[in-house]
Amino acid sequence: MMILKNAELTLLNIIKREGISKLGKPYLFYEGKFVDDEGNVCNLKIGKPIIDNPAEITKLLVLKNVEVTADVSLYPSGFLLKGTIAKITT
Repeated sequence: MMILKNAELTLLNIIKREGISKLGKPYLFYEGKFVDDEGNVCNLKIGKPIIDNPAEITKLLVLKNVEVTADVSLYPSGFLLKGTIAKITT
């Protein structure tokens, strides 16, 4: 795992995803769409420390097209690289 500290990103939006999986288990997570300074768009999950703070996640859900500074935790997933937002500052 690798952590990118203080990454300058543009937060396009955050979406709440919840439902029932094929196995019948409920799921809930938040996913943000971000753009970096080179114009690359990526979808990153929002980490548990942010989700556990109801005031923070409520504030983030209404933000659109805002410059943020974030710590991104990157990890391999097969041949892909996935990431989670560990810390975010608006």
